[in-house]
Amino acid sequence: EQVPVPVYHPTPSQTRLATQLTEEEQIRIAQRIGLIQHLPKGVYDPGRDGSEKKIRE
Repeated sequence: EQVPVPVYHPTPSQTRLATQLTEEEQIRIAQRIGLIQHLPKGVYDPGRDGSEKKIRE
């Protein structure tokens, strides 16, 4: 059984297999994944006090 290799997009116009990434690209992706884990996971709720406002519509 063949295990599928993950595909990454280092830039929007590039598609590469995980085995084709340079060490620098791998580090950059790992850092992005680490940052994504810190983003809020909730659903936006404007609330009544208006403390959370939309930046733009």
